Amino acid sequence: MIRPATQDDMPSLLNLAEGFIDEGHWDVTYDEEVATYHYMQYINYPTGDVLVAMEGGTLMGMVMVVQTPEFMKKPFGYVAKFYVIRRFRRADVSRKLIAAMIDWFTQ
Repeated sequence: MIRPATQDDMPSLLNLAEGFIDEGHWDVTYDEEVATYHYMQYINYPTGDVLVAMEGGTLMGMVMVVQTPEFMKKPFGYVAKFYVIRRFRRADVSRKLIAAMIDWFTQ
């Protein structure tokens, strides 16, 4: 099931963010306070969202999306982050997130 994240999803989202940082090869340190702030910006932003892939209460992945006019008359959208937990990558999670993201942008 793909749906917009809520504040109630924060513990799972923070675990996902920490895994994203740990899995990467960047010289960065995970910071829970910064991660919480960043997620909440998207969750509360009127033209942004964090779409989560859930199954049986387990977070499998997410995509952070935003729509903005920036310098144009017509708004455009972009993906800020896209991440699927490693053990769910061979499932259909990525495809479902991409389909939900496309639907989100076209509404």
